[in-house]
Amino acid sequence: MMPWSKILLLISFILYDQVACSGSFSSVEIDDSIREAAAFSVSQFASTSHSTDRLILGRIFAAEKQVVAGIKYAIELEILGEGKSYLMAMTVYKALDEHMELVETSRLFSVSSAHTDALGFEHGKESGAGGFKRANAGDKDVRAAAVEYARHIEGLEKDATLLICKADLMSVNGVMYRLKIGITDCQSSHVRSGVVYQDPEGKLRVTQGAHSATLRPVAHKLFATE
Repeated sequence: MMPWSKILLLISFILYDQVACSGSFSSVEIDDSIREAAAFSVSQFASTSHSTDRLILGRIFAAEKQVVAGIKYAIELEILGEGKSYLMAMTVYKALDEHMELVETSRLFSVSSAHTDALGFEHGKESGAGGFKRANAGDKDVRAAAVEYARHIEGLEKDATLLICKADLMSVNGVMYRLKIGITDCQSSHVRSGVVYQDPEGKLRVTQGAHSATLRPVAHKLFATE
């Protein structure tokens, strides 16, 4: 049997190695550990939120992690409310004993939809050239496409409000969403148009209309100055 002194020394080396190898956040694939941390963060956020809506986890758009005597996750995710989506940046710390703690939250922007029926749009009706049909702007997949589009808008102010004014879709080995979005932030109000493609696996990609296809790291968004 190994002496206690050697066991303690081995544990100290393991802990030292984890701390020594820790560094900045790095991007990771979305796996079960990310989904677990994301679900935990939304549950904790909802329990302390003053919102009267039922808040649930939507899509997870990006994730980073940092090894630091445990693991710290920075996750960019969608929270679904009643008729509205919020893009949030969450930081969750998972200790060596598996205990999790929601460390930080930051709302990046919100997306809601205009009442398309009130605007006189008919869902499923042909909409211009190219085989697009009118979509329900309040559909959660349409909102997710709008969130993905907004993530790529360079210079979008934090906590901006986005309104889906019009949405069309076309089935083409996946789904193509054509969106018209009103954006209001502390700088201005304007309307943007873009196209987002959802592949057969459900992954979203902006194909037209964004200023930049380069996303800032999740952690940078999270710790941005309020």
